[in-house]
This record gives sequence, structure tokens and C-alpha cells, in this order.
Amino acid sequence: FPTSSTISAEFIMPTFMSSSQEHSIMSPSFDASSGDHPSEPSSQGVVTRLSEGLMKGLKLPLYNPHALDRSQAYDAYKTRPDIIASSGSGSVSFFDFTLGLSEEDIASIESSHANQEAQLEAQLAERYKNAENVSWRRERAPDVPLYHGRAMPVLGVDLALVTRPRACAMALRSALKAGVRRVDTSSSAGNETTIGEAFAAAFTEDRYGVVRVHRQDVFVAGTLAPNDVHDVEKAYKNTLANLRLKYLDLYTLEWPCATTKQTAQVWKAMEKLVADGLVRAIGVANFSIPKLEALLAASKVRPAVCHVEGHPHFRNDDLLRFCRENSVHVTVSHATGGVPRPKSAHLPPVAGAPPCLLVDDTVQSIAERRDVMPEQVVLRWALQRGTSTLIPAACVADIISAFDVFAWSLGKEEMERLSSMQYQRRHSAGRHLIGRASSFPSYEHLWDEPPLDTFAAPIPDLKIPTFQLGNTGAAIPQIGLGTWKSKPGEVQKAVEIALRNGYRHIDCAEVYRNEGEVGDALAAVLSEGRLKREDVFLTGKLWNTDHASSRVEPAVRKTLNALKVDYLDLYLMHWPVTGNRGATLSPSIEETWRAMEAAVQKGLVR
Repeated sequence: FPTSSTISAEFIMPTFMSSSQEHSIMSPSFDASSGDHPSEPSSQGVVTRLSEGLMKGLKLPLYNPHALDRSQAYDAYKTRPDIIASSGSGSVSFFDFTLGLSEEDIASIESSHANQEAQLEAQLAERYKNAENVSWRRERAPDVPLYHGRAMPVLGVDLALVTRPRACAMALRSALKAGVRRVDTSSSAGNETTIGEAFAAAFTEDRYGVVRVHRQDVFVAGTLAPNDVHDVEKAYKNTLANLRLKYLDLYTLEWPCATTKQTAQVWKAMEKLVADGLVRAIGVANFSIPKLEALLAASKVRPAVCHVEGHPHFRNDDLLRFCRENSVHVTVSHATGGVPRPKSAHLPPVAGAPPCLLVDDTVQSIAERRDVMPEQVVLRWALQRGTSTLIPAACVADIISAFDVFAWSLGKEEMERLSSMQYQRRHSAGRHLIGRASSFPSYEHLWDEPPLDTFAAPIPDLKIPTFQLGNTGAAIPQIGLGTWKSKPGEVQKAVEIALRNGYRHIDCAEVYRNEGEVGDALAAVLSEGRLKREDVFLTGKLWNTDHASSRVEPAVRKTLNALKVDYLDLYLMHWPVTGNRGATLSPSIEETWRAMEAAVQKGLVR
């Protein structure tokens, strides 16, 4: 293991593991924290940090693996580590992908990485120069009324992830010049001082003696971080001092507290800020329906805004509906999906990484058709759902274009396509708040719902052709999975694999004696949230001994119970025989068919 900087970070995959969690730097091909610094981390910085850790007493038992094949490592991103360094709190596994590279290759890669920082600074300088050349716009986003009579612009800029001072100043000034009059900040981001300096510059006279924007024209929102809830007033006044402002238009509790009682106490302190005239409105963020419901019952001043994640990859429909019914306005964050575009074409995508909404085929096709950016498509989608939204930091280079979403609208068919994406996962799952040493011991405690795999890949759409079944509204996929002659114990795994790989038609029958396993498989896949019941076409069959009219409905219900569903898409008479002897069929086909029609009328079968 060389300790110099000659190993590029592009070819190192360290995995940091502790007793309670595991963090993997699987690939530097995209940066999830902001759009204002290089897509790959500095190799010098990575090796320096690792070397410092080794010099502090980490023991280095060599793992001594087989020689790595770099192409295979790229394909899988999982292989045996070269070195495992252990410490009292965990271990660090080193995966060296430089094996097989020539000295010239390493030198070339290192040189490329060394130049990225300078190139980025040059790009920021050019963007800043271009932003200065843009004329100030008088147009601004429409306002949405809040319950207490005040108004808030429906579109703003989120500066929480812009960490570089110059980029932060550029983003704020570009937003204000573009007509954005809402700015969201976060004390957790550690950039309030930088934003305050930018505010001070924006609210003063320019060289011509003109104040381009006044404080009272800008809606500024701040957040109360989890670490500051023990002294709400002190935290609020610190935010004001950092932002160089006399008041905030909105102050938001960034995360719920561990218990309902603690949340109510913090909210009472926030209500006092309103009563004392220090803040105009207060709100919450990242609340589940049960937690918001409990807060509404205990509050004197209801939350004006609920700030939650919302985008086509996580619509959050139930929470939006609840807030609408209780007159709480919803602002959605991560409007562009929370996953930035890949910035490096020379590395393959990370296995299991969340998909990028902006490169989704549906978003791309709508953007091309309307000649707009993908960011504009998803921002417009959020606005047409009745929510306000924020231009994320990743859009700072295109912030003026991103603001142009009010002169056009999405059609009904486009809204339906964006609102029916199968992949549904939280991007911001609050992992930093979950664990034995934190406020919430599990995902269920934080979100009041079963745990979801935040980074599960979407189920592929195989685009299997379908046949319409008369005027029933049902459409049967041309290809499906049959479950006849499947051995006990094999059916569940087969059905799960089929559904997770794009099959949408499962054929089963009571006589196969495996409907219970099929039901277990279906329940397991549907619980992941990537597939809905209506996405799957289920066929069941009536066995010969149940043809009597009195036995048909019980047979249907027996199948439904085994499959753990409320209805079947198709129910077949398995054979035109009943097992009785003689020349006359008894019960008759007509009797059986009438009973099957009754099952359709009752909604048991489509």
C-alpha cells in the first residue's frame, strides 16, 4: 500500500465501517452534496487523511487477496479488500484499483485531478462574470397566502448545500437578479455568515446609488437545527446575527424531536418568538403525518408551512393530502430528485445507487418536446401540484433559466406520466438521526412507516405488449410467469425474481397448491414500494370440484386470501368438466358461469 499521492482517488474505494453503520465511497462519479466543487475528491486529500489515520496507531493486518482484475472491479464495485486497517471504533477497508495500471496511466490521471480545482475556480469566475452582466428583472414569482394572512413566493432558492463562499454569493445574487424573492437557509449548513455578507451587499446601494432589492421584498426562511432545540431563542438570534437581518419571515423546525412532548416544548418556544414579534411565521420540516397531527393538536400557533421531500421519485402524496386538509402549506425540497447528474462519463454507475430524476426518460422526453431544461420540467410539476418549491444548489449555473417556469404549463398527460413513476424512495431519509446514540433508534421511529431501502434500484419496465380484455378495462400482458409444477419452496423466490425484473403477469391456480407462496412473494415485492397492486396482472383458476354456484364465490375468496389481494384480474374456469359421471354435465356450464359473473359484479374479479 503506497502512502504517496500517486494513487488517484478515482481508483480507491475506502469503506468506513462502525458497529452501527457502514459508509461506502463507492464511486466519485457524482457529488451528492453540492454542485459547486469537483466531481472527484482530491487524491492528495484522500491519501493524506488515510495516512494521518494510520500514523495515529491503526494496526494494519494484511488481507493478502488474489490479484484484482480492474475491469471486474469496475463492473461490480465489490471485491475483496487489499488492506483492512482496524481500530477501536471499527475498521477501514482499502480497495486498490491501480493494479495493472502503468506509471504513465497513473501520472496522467493524477495530472488530470490536480488541474480540476483550478478549472473549477475559473468556471466559477466566468459564471460570476456572466451573472453580473444579466439585467435585473422586475418579474417575480407569484405568492401563495399562508394561513396567518402573510404571503410567500411559490419559488425560491435553496442555499443550504452551497458551501463555497464565492459560489454562495454568486447563487444569491443570480437568484435576486432573476426575480427570485425567496431565500431558504439552514443553520446546519454552516454558511449563514457567507449568506449574510451577500444579503448585506444586495440590500445596499450600487455604484449608481440605486438599491436594486429591498429587505422587505425578500422572503427569508431559516431553520432550527436539532442541536439547537435546547435554547430556541438563542439559536434564532444567532441566525439573525449571521444573516445580518433584523427578522425572518419563516423559522422552521428542521426535524422532529425524539418524543411528542419534546416537540411540543420546542414548538412552544417557537410560538413565543412569534408572540414577541421576532419572527413572522413558524413551520416544520421532515414531519410524518402522525407527528404533524400530534403537533397540530398541541399547538396554539399552527405551522404555516410543512417543508418535506417531494418530487416524481417520491411524491409524498399522503402527506400532501393531509396538509391540504389541515390548511398547512407544503414546500417541497429536493424538487429535482436529490441526485445530481453524473459528472464523470469514464466511470460506470454505482451498483444500487439511486437513479437520477433529471436523466429519466420521461423527464427528458417532456423537456425535449417543450424545449426546456429537465430542471424546469420537475419544478413546474411541483408548482402545478399546489406546492411551493426551491431551486436547488445544483442549479446555480442555470438559476436564471430554472426560474422561467411560469409562462407555460404541463398538460394533463404529462402530469400523469410524471405522477405515476414506479420508483418511489426517500432521498433524505434522516440517516444521521437514526441509531443507538441518536434520538430515533430506527427508521420506523422517525418516519412512522416501515423501513424502505432508500437506494433500491427501480424495477425495469420491459414494455411488454398487452391485449385489452373486451370492455372490462383490464389488459393482459402478452408474456407472463406460469407457476404450474413449481416445487414447494421454489415458487416464492421465482415470483419475486420475476416481479423485480419487470414481469407484470403471474398465472396461478388453486390446484397447483402454491397460491400461498405466490401471495407471500407478491406481498414482499409490493411492500418495497416500487410496484403497486394495479401494476400486476393476476390470473386465478376455478377447479373442477367447485363448479356449483354455491361454491364459486368461496373458491374465489380462498384464492384471494392465499394471494393476499382484494381482487383478481382474470378468473378462469380451469376445465369444462366437474368430475361427475354420466352424459350430462352437472353442475352445468351456465350455472358456473353465472356464479363467476356474480364475482365480477362484486368486484372480486375484473
